[in-house]
Amino acid sequence: RKLEFMKFAKSDMIEQLMPVLDSFELSLPHGNKELEAIYRQLIQILKANGLEEDNPKGHPFDPRRHESIGVIETKDEGEDHKILEVVQKGYILSGKIIRPAKVRIGEFKE
Repeated sequence: RKLEFMKFAKSDMIEQLMPVLDSFELSLPHGNKELEAIYRQLIQILKANGLEEDNPKGHPFDPRRHESIGVIETKDEGEDHKILEVVQKGYILSGKIIRPAKVRIGEFKE
């Protein structure tokens, strides 16, 4: 029972950190090296506690793991129903999806 409570508490804390991770990821492309070092440390700690990032670009769309927020028309049949853009990474904690990746999917048009 205590172990289940600890898992729940850890999951709840990590879910509350999702907006912080998103803010870091929006800031990183602007070249702040100090911020990047802090982000890497935070990710290492979260990964050590069972967190996995789901960045599924190029993979087939799976509605159990991904949330489609749009489609991108493509003339490449091989990109049909594949994830062409990840708008927001998903996260998995100890095998459980705590936030699906928000993605745009390829839709083949001749």
